Amino acid sequence: MLCAGGVEAYFEVCPLARDMRANASTWLHNALRRVAVHMDIFATLLEEKERLSQSESRIADILLNDFEFAVNASIIELAGKADVSPPTVTRFCRRLGCESFSDFKVQLARTAYVGMRYLK
Repeated sequence: MLCAGGVEAYFEVCPLARDMRANASTWLHNALRRVAVHMDIFATLLEEKERLSQSESRIADILLNDFEFAVNASIIELAGKADVSPPTVTRFCRRLGCESFSDFKVQLARTAYVGMRYLK
């Protein structure tokens, strides 16, 4: 049960609730991006392409031009081909809404599987 002042009074008294309220739109935006990424990583990539750094753009180009390599490559192999560090690859994955490189690989594989189903 909330205090006598209701919800607004609760936000004034509780700093954590106030922070949660202030960050709710950011949290919602990030949550929706994660859902979108799981639906289509390429749509997210194309949406973010203009905002990518030069290093991230090199990774994106590999994904777009050599998908089979990207699906099968380790983080070290992908970083080496893009001439970036493995942490840059991890940041790139997170920028696309994935939690990790492993999550990114799962999403790539899922995208490939869904695409193959529609081609048959």
